[in-house]
Amino acid sequence: MTDRGPTDEPVNEPSPEEQARAWDQIVADLSGQIDFDAATSSLQINDPTPPDAFIDELLEPGELASDTYHPPEPPPIPRPADTIARFAWAGALGGPALLVATTVFSLGTFIGGIGVLASVAGFITLVARMEDHGSADDRPDGGAVV
Repeated sequence: MTDRGPTDEPVNEPSPEEQARAWDQIVADLSGQIDFDAATSSLQINDPTPPDAFIDELLEPGELASDTYHPPEPPPIPRPADTIARFAWAGALGGPALLVATTVFSLGTFIGGIGVLASVAGFITLVARMEDHGSADDRPDGGAVV
């Protein structure tokens, strides 16, 4: 029984002499005494099929190898249902934006203080209203909550 390559053509096995020469080159390479000219002259390519031909075999009829993957559109970000959560997010995100606007346009320290208070209050509100998923010790599998 002969080995067959990817195109169902018989694969030519190297002779024992070629195998011995290849082994000697490997040993010489490990010792740092490789002869690159001899190594490259003994290379033979038995399969002249270009690599793209193998890719074309994997494609369905009508598909091109140059087609790229386009992922589906992600779902929209859910909006908070209650009013308190909306104001908390507005404070947590709008407070730093107000601080940047205060710095850029020199609006004064009072408005900057409002920005700091809004960001801190929004962050604390969001953390306080987080749902408790329990610890890993409470679950029998001890895994993460996704």
